[in-house]
Amino acid sequence: MIIFRGHLLIPLLFPLKICSFGFHSREFKPTDTVTRSSFNGVTKISALFSSSNMSITVERVSTKKRSLDVKVYRGLQMSPKEYISKRIKAENGNSIFYMTEEEAIDLLMKGYDKNGDLINHVSPNDRPVYFAAVYELYVPQDDKSTDEIRELERMFSRQNGVMGIVSAQVKNRGNGNFKAIPPKNIHDLLDPSNLPSHVYLANMSVDDAMRRRGVGTQLLESVTQFCRALDDVHIIVLSVYKNNIGAIRLYESHGFKFFEQNEDFGSMFLDASN
Repeated sequence: MIIFRGHLLIPLLFPLKICSFGFHSREFKPTDTVTRSSFNGVTKISALFSSSNMSITVERVSTKKRSLDVKVYRGLQMSPKEYISKRIKAENGNSIFYMTEEEAIDLLMKGYDKNGDLINHVSPNDRPVYFAAVYELYVPQDDKSTDEIRELERMFSRQNGVMGIVSAQVKNRGNGNFKAIPPKNIHDLLDPSNLPSHVYLANMSVDDAMRRRGVGTQLLESVTQFCRALDDVHIIVLSVYKNNIGAIRLYESHGFKFFEQNEDFGSMFLDASN
């Protein structure tokens, strides 16, 4: 059952027609763990990781440059080098044309401040915060590495090492707090704007060359720590397609539980105060 503002929400025993309420399209787009394939030789690459000098860290995106790296990773924007190359071609190879990487970043990130946040943020909810898993590959200059390792280095250098992301956004601040017990049945469908205060986790994505290496767990932990640092919000909410078994297992292993579901997808929550 779910207790919201002191009221018990009665479970429904029939499937929810979510799209007709705008629930799925407006806000609760399933937070599936997306995998990306940046290089065809993923199997070969994975086999080489154990012998490569590598490190993976998760950082909060706090600069315009890193925010662009996230966009490049998501396929939403070109890299500064690609933009400069495109401009040079547009100038018909004019050798006089010159643009720095910083200038390219500013042009590609118009409307964003120095911290990588959208300037004209009109949503009543807080600005989304992104966390990026960054991969660094150290290959000595005298190392006679295989083509696969060199390709891996080039693959991640395009987005400056970003190989996984997740976003966290505080929503409905001031709407009260969740006090929930995992339900046995589907509970009444609430409009997303009426949900209690929560951190909405979205855009979970890990490059498929880096799967099963704990990257997803690190990203989830970053959002959990972000939520725990808040004074007035302690619940994380996400949604996931029911056929994405791998993502569900990952979320459940981190402590998430379903609080509503039907045959297509479900919504999960985690009490980060525990």
